[in-house]
Amino acid sequence: MQYYIFHQDTVGRLLIRNLLAAADRGVRVRMLIDDMYGEEADDVWSTLDTHSNMEVRLYNPFVRGHSKNLQLITHMKRVNHRMHSKTYTVDNQVSIVGGRNIGDEYFDADKDVAFSDLDAMIIGPVVPEVSDEFDQYWNSRHSYPITTLIEGVKKEAVQAGALDNLRSELDRFYRQKQTLDYVDAEKNSVFAKSLREQTAHFSFSKAKIIHDSAEKMTRSDDNWKEELLISQLAPYIQQATEEYILVSPYFVPGQRGADAICKLSQQGVRVRILTNSLASNDVAAVHTGYMRHRKQLLRCGVELYELNEQLKKEEGKRFTWLPGLSKSSLHAKTMAMDKKVTFVPAGRWLPFHRTVHFS
Repeated sequence: MQYYIFHQDTVGRLLIRNLLAAADRGVRVRMLIDDMYGEEADDVWSTLDTHSNMEVRLYNPFVRGHSKNLQLITHMKRVNHRMHSKTYTVDNQVSIVGGRNIGDEYFDADKDVAFSDLDAMIIGPVVPEVSDEFDQYWNSRHSYPITTLIEGVKKEAVQAGALDNLRSELDRFYRQKQTLDYVDAEKNSVFAKSLREQTAHFSFSKAKIIHDSAEKMTRSDDNWKEELLISQLAPYIQQATEEYILVSPYFVPGQRGADAICKLSQQGVRVRILTNSLASNDVAAVHTGYMRHRKQLLRCGVELYELNEQLKKEEGKRFTWLPGLSKSSLHAKTMAMDKKVTFVPAGRWLPFHRTVHFS
């Protein structure tokens, strides 16, 4: 599995508990976590890594023992490149890709905030492509084993019995009423029941995985731009003749992107875009990059829709860290062309965004 964010909350700890159980029964577990927030759980990662069947690596890590904020200033070019991918693959038979990180707010386990998101469960020949993408990042020179990162920073090794202590802690956590209530709700969801009862239906179609290179931050040859996600997506977008739909929570097209979208609309393609309003956006600064292009997009015929704060105000729930914002926030990212081609990003913000080089 590879994730940009992996919180140590209800969802995160439940997943770790199940991963440990899988490792105990002989399953090889590999976890690749982006290090934007990875350092917050170094003790957990290092403990899991002591299991003979578990390996943990962090992508493009910050230097341990030094100020993270200072590194963001002095090494911005390097730390600006993050692995924003979210993939989860089992036995090379089934994968889950999409926009969700591992955290309560992504899986309806947080009473104060909920991100509306989208995932795709995939089977068939496309799954090995997800595995290949993972291996490229896993074997990248920018992915570091957790043991390498903490060596020399933490003088003491992981204490003997740390893994057993973690298991005991997770078992106590699992037995708490709040945890059991959430697990019960998940087990009784419509989707979970359809899997158990084998009534879930798959839609079969042609599929392929496209992704940025794990080495793009250090590529110097002339072809690296052709391998960027936007470069690979451009032909599908340009071939749209009837309809183009884009769902993006953090829609910052830039002038080039806005011009390209307007060109589609002026060619007779119906263009519809859904994004967060300022009220529902959890990253207010990003909204300013979208606002400056609204008039241009509307004037050239693009249909813009924003998540309405009023729809969720009735619940009386608010973001805890951003007063005045509604509980629900759009986090899904997808696009569709002519009702024939659909793209579900495994994490990327939007296809035109160039400010932060997310993979």
